[in-house]
Amino acid sequence: MSDPTNPRNLICLGDISIQRDRWKLAMLCFGSALKSHTVDLINTDLKTDRISTYCLKQLRRSAEFTDWGTIFATANSPSDKMASEEFDELPTMPILRGYLCQPWPVSLRQYLQSIYEKSDSNQSPQRTLNSRTRVFTLVLHKPNSPVMPIRGAEDWPSPRDNEIADLVASLDVAEHALPNIPNLGLPPRSPPRDLSVYLRYTLPRFFSWMIPFYMALMSTPRNADDIAALVSPAIGIRHVLTLTEESPLPETWFHQVATDRIRHTHVPIPNYMPPTIEQMDIIIRRIHEPDGSPVLVHCGGGKGRAGTVAACYLAAFGFGPIPRNASDATPAMSANEAITKIRLIRPGSIETTHQEEFVSSWVSALWKRNKLLIPRTLEPYATPLLTEGSVSPDADLLILCGLPGSGKSWFSQAIVRRGGFTGKDPRGSRNPTHSWRIVSQDESRSRATCETDISRSGQTGSRAILDRCNPTSEERQLWIKLASWAQHPVLVWFDYELQLCIDRAQDRESHPTLTPGPRVRTAVASMKRSFQTPSNWKLEGFQGFAHITSFEASIELCRLLCPVGISKFPRTAHILDLGGAKGDDIVEAPSSAGSIPIRADEAVIITEKIDGANLGFSLSPLRELRVQNRSHYVNSQDHPQFKKLDSWISSHRENLYAVLDRDTAFPERYVLYGEWMAATHSIPYASLDDLFYAFDLFDRATNTFASRKVLEATLIGTSIRLTPVICADKAIPTNDMLAKMVQQESRFYPGPVEGIYLKVETESVVRQRGKVVRADFIAGSEHWGKGEMKWNVVLGLS
Repeated sequence: MSDPTNPRNLICLGDISIQRDRWKLAMLCFGSALKSHTVDLINTDLKTDRISTYCLKQLRRSAEFTDWGTIFATANSPSDKMASEEFDELPTMPILRGYLCQPWPVSLRQYLQSIYEKSDSNQSPQRTLNSRTRVFTLVLHKPNSPVMPIRGAEDWPSPRDNEIADLVASLDVAEHALPNIPNLGLPPRSPPRDLSVYLRYTLPRFFSWMIPFYMALMSTPRNADDIAALVSPAIGIRHVLTLTEESPLPETWFHQVATDRIRHTHVPIPNYMPPTIEQMDIIIRRIHEPDGSPVLVHCGGGKGRAGTVAACYLAAFGFGPIPRNASDATPAMSANEAITKIRLIRPGSIETTHQEEFVSSWVSALWKRNKLLIPRTLEPYATPLLTEGSVSPDADLLILCGLPGSGKSWFSQAIVRRGGFTGKDPRGSRNPTHSWRIVSQDESRSRATCETDISRSGQTGSRAILDRCNPTSEERQLWIKLASWAQHPVLVWFDYELQLCIDRAQDRESHPTLTPGPRVRTAVASMKRSFQTPSNWKLEGFQGFAHITSFEASIELCRLLCPVGISKFPRTAHILDLGGAKGDDIVEAPSSAGSIPIRADEAVIITEKIDGANLGFSLSPLRELRVQNRSHYVNSQDHPQFKKLDSWISSHRENLYAVLDRDTAFPERYVLYGEWMAATHSIPYASLDDLFYAFDLFDRATNTFASRKVLEATLIGTSIRLTPVICADKAIPTNDMLAKMVQQESRFYPGPVEGIYLKVETESVVRQRGKVVRADFIAGSEHWGKGEMKWNVVLGLS
């Protein structure tokens, strides 16, 4: 094929593929043809365009035999009767195969979500998926910099813990092979800057799209790599909906794949049981919310609970996305029809009579209330925080009161995240104890346990939050007496209307004691009847009183009680002094000559230390970008080396907010540290790619620095550069090896590196850090500012 991007050529190949029953090849041909033909989907009427109409028709036809997009079925075993893996259908011509395997653009995927929306029952999906069928996709791994191991790579896990596809060459992508060097391996003199590797990643059992590029079902994910594969462009999941009560997914799995790019919702449902009506409403609402789709719904095996939810969705909306006017729509099909449909395409779905009966109850409820989506009770307008007495950061005990659903637990967690820690490690390598602790009867399930916990004073500097409804004056006074250690107790009243509290409580996915359902209404109404307004807070024994009547007031109180100062980057010790350490530097005691082993769950990451100005990007309480240099904030007017700071921020503003603005209640939570490379300090860099190179991401809420893996994942999709990795290993190198590393050539000029930066990390956080500076390096801060200002060379920047 002379031009693989020509739509007519692709259509011709697609037609031939259908004649030969090569359905995956046909799917990719017609999808690629549609992609090439409709560059501007917004201004193209696909229903009247002949080529588009034909491609859509053939895509629906292909989907009766294969899944959508670059999802490939594979043989279950060597003896399987399947003629071949679907990937083997593809042509071997590198350019053509590579083009066919490219993920389809988001605009095309969004259009295809509605391909079955108004189809009759004969045109709805008919393909039956065997639960034993395994599928894989192609995950593009594009490291920010080449990684070279000190010793063999066999002990260091690859970026995706699956086999590297033997198809790399045919995808027209050069495979980056990690050499096995017995002693010290140094990168080549001019390493390539953009290395790409396609990995063949096998997904967990029973993955399939129920609605193309909108809703998929699967068995439970196995690890963080599964989440990374699901969120990759090949699949494009943006929301994972977990239904397993017995095995919720660790949140750390989602932190490792950039939390701004994927949501996780946990709706705990007991095995073999259906959700409640209210839980099903939550599920539909979460999918309908912004960034709620494409969604993956999973339970343990992808059949019972996931199948029940899928049948309920089909009954409400059919094989299309949730419409904008869903509140006033009527169910798309009967319960029996929905159950039949899901069992046709996913045999074994809906495993128990309880689950079958629930689908009928759900459809009946939709007809009775005449709404597919129940409108939410509106939140009150923003109101100011009202305080009396002494409400300040000196508060050491917060006793909360208010109805269930009034926001007490959310506030408690927000205070803990903002409140800091009782101890600090100057190197940022450990996670000390939170200065605030929560005493919650919902979590402990025992009042006696709460009484014991509140009586303890805790560590020096420790403070407590009592997260209970505390409806009566008598109860509040009792808790004050139990907390006799408290010097500055404050009462916080969350004052909201009954219906709003019921609505909020019914929208909590995984409350430990009140599952959404009829019990919620009963509990909130009962608490309302017994609640006593805290008008005599002084007589109850409090020194301060805060009155919350809106979400904004709650956030304002968080900021008042827990102000956040500047977080200076920790000083890093020299783990080996070759003569470059200054008099006031921290120098570690000499280590043994041999390599130092680390824990089994840790790895050593060594990066090039580059010579610039230390900068940190963060947000203010009002979500304005702030830039710090060491212990003070700076702007483009403060020093000549920062004169291009405004223009750099302007071109990277969206990227910076994607990294930093990820906590609604805590805008100041993250700090992105790196080197500002505009001015020449001691090294005349001649081939920089940008003015700023990131090397650390600090989380104030956990007092931890992100691992390299998490940092790279967080910066995926941004144009922010990272300092280059030199090597990765499972032990700290010997002193001789470290000394050799600092003599290697820099990535950014034809001369030796300033030094190396070493971190010992887990999958998610940095545990230890240190540096080695070459013996003849003279710290730029002593000399560079005294003479004429010189500038580093940034490629492509005038």
